[in-house]
Amino acid sequence: MSGDRTAAPAGRPRDLYGEDLEVGVDLPTGAYIMTAEEIVEFASAWDPQFFHVDADAAADGYFGELIASGVHTLAVFQRLAVDAHFARWNIIAGRRIHDLRFLVPSAPETG
Repeated sequence: MSGDRTAAPAGRPRDLYGEDLEVGVDLPTGAYIMTAEEIVEFASAWDPQFFHVDADAAADGYFGELIASGVHTLAVFQRLAVDAHFARWNIIAGRRIHDLRFLVPSAPETG
């Protein structure tokens, strides 16, 4: 079935389970560069705090610049993780995020 989202991508079996993961093992996901426009667009819809939507006001705020919403950052991570690893996991849903912390803000690439 072409719309079956439970099927593994071609050539990639769903052969990993939660118990296959080991604490402390790094799972690289690649990188993603957020633009200021993308940060403002996402935040305008979902987290319209001034430091996410107004670059001038954000420059005078605690972080000193426009930063991405934590929810936006988490959504980007989810996409990278699915593409790099989760597509092989034999799971149907996540149950929790244990002890999630945002240690540094995600800011737009400046050129």
